[in-house]
Amino acid sequence: IKYARALSGEDKTKLLEMAHAYQTYQDLKIKHSVLDFGDLITLTLKLFQSRASLLKKYQAQFQHLLVDEFQDTNYAQYQLIKLLAPAKAHPNLVVVGDDDQAIYKFRGAAISNILKFKDNYRNIRSVVLIQNYRSLKPILDTAYTVIQNNNPDRLEVKLKVNKKLTPIRSKSKPAKPQIINLPTEIGETEWVVDTILQLVAQENYTYKDFAVLARANSQLDPFVAAFRRHSLPYQLVGNRGLFDQEEVRQLIFFLKVIVNPQDSLALFQLLHTPVFNLSPQTLFNLVHQAKSTRISLWDIVTRQTSADCQALVKLITTAQSQALKDPPTRLLYDFLTTTGYVKHLVTTASLESELKVKNLNL
Repeated sequence: IKYARALSGEDKTKLLEMAHAYQTYQDLKIKHSVLDFGDLITLTLKLFQSRASLLKKYQAQFQHLLVDEFQDTNYAQYQLIKLLAPAKAHPNLVVVGDDDQAIYKFRGAAISNILKFKDNYRNIRSVVLIQNYRSLKPILDTAYTVIQNNNPDRLEVKLKVNKKLTPIRSKSKPAKPQIINLPTEIGETEWVVDTILQLVAQENYTYKDFAVLARANSQLDPFVAAFRRHSLPYQLVGNRGLFDQEEVRQLIFFLKVIVNPQDSLALFQLLHTPVFNLSPQTLFNLVHQAKSTRISLWDIVTRQTSADCQALVKLITTAQSQALKDPPTRLLYDFLTTTGYVKHLVTTASLESELKVKNLNL
C-alpha cells in the first residue's frame, strides 16, 4: 500500500486497489487461521531466517534432499532449498530439471535457478540424462528438431551440453510421426477408432497396444464415448476419470450416507446400486413419499418393511457404528463383500466388469 501511494496517475489508482484487496485477503487468512500455498513457503522462510536453532534442527533431520522439476521452482522455493541444504555443509542434495519442460514461468518459476545453482554449489556433479526408454528414434528426433526453435535461450546452448535424446529401444523400420488435421471432434475420434480397427484387423496388434494421450482428462471424454459406440475395450487412466466412474461414485455415496443419512441426494444415488435390487417403480414411490410428506428420504426408507430396504438400513447403521473405530477403507471393503458387489462383478464375464474391478483396486 505504501508503494502504491507513492505512485501517480492511473497506475496509482489500479495498484492501490490491488494493494487494498491483497491486504484484505491477508487479514481474512489471519482471522480464520488459514494459509495458502505461497504462505507455506514464505512463512517457513521467515521462520528459518529468524530461528537459527529451528533451522539447524531441520538441516540435521533432512540429510538427503531431492528436488524434482527444478526448472519450475521460484525464487522463494530456491531460498528454502539453500537454507535446508547450505553449500558449505556439503549436503547430499540432488536437483533434477529440464528447461525444455518449464511451464510455470507465469507464476514465478525461474529458469535462472538452474544457472545460479552451479554458482551457489561449486563442487557438484552434473549428469545429463539423454537415454530415453519410451519412444523410438523418429519421435525423439522430431521433438529435438522442434525444440531447437527456442535457441539460443535454452540451457543446452548456455551450458554447452548435449541434450539430444537417444532411444534404448530399436526397431528395424520405425514409423515416422504423422500430423493428422481433422475438422471436427467427432471426425477425430472416428478416425482414431477406424485406425485402431484397421491395424488390429490387418497387422499383428491387439487393443492393448494403443494409447490415446491428452493434456487434460476432460479431453478424453469424446474418445471414451467413441470407444463405447464401437464396443472397443478401453481403460481410462487418471484421477478425475477414476472418480467419475459409476462404481467409484457409488462407494463415495455410501460414505456420504454413513456420515449423514439425511443427505437425500447421496442416498438416492446409493439406492440405484444394483445390489439392492430396488426397481425403478420402488425408487419412484420412495421419492414421491418423501416429497409429498416433506420427510427425508432416509426416514421414509427406515419405515419400509421390505427386505431390501431393511437390509439397506441395517447396512448403514452398522457402518455408522463401525466408523467410530475402523478406517474408511475397512468400511468400503465390508460394503463390497457384504452386499455381494464384488461377487456380482466377478461373475459377470465382461470387459466392463473387469475394468470396474480394476478401478476398485481389488
